[in-house]
Amino acid sequence: MAKRIPEEELQAIEAVVRAHPNGFSIQDIARKLGTDIPRRTLQYWLKYLVDENRLVTQGERRWLTYRIPAAAANGEAAAGEIHEEREEETHVPVSKIGADIQHYA
Repeated sequence: MAKRIPEEELQAIEAVVRAHPNGFSIQDIARKLGTDIPRRTLQYWLKYLVDENRLVTQGERRWLTYRIPAAAANGEAAAGEIHEEREEETHVPVSKIGADIQHYA
């Protein structure tokens, strides 16, 4: 069984990221936390926070940054809550052929 992640550590990470709304890299997070958390452990904790929708990522590889989800940053949802986007809110205009294909599937 996997070891439980201390909630206070997760909240500390969230606090660091929340203070930087434009996103924060893993190096910046590690530096700001100031503890000697192994990089692999911090990566695991960040992945957990992303999987739980408590953080979101932007970019790829070495340009990957972490941020607080927009809904939580605006105070609309508490940490850990998921803001589901309804299908009707996302409408992309398509051609007649495209519409036929969508209805076929």
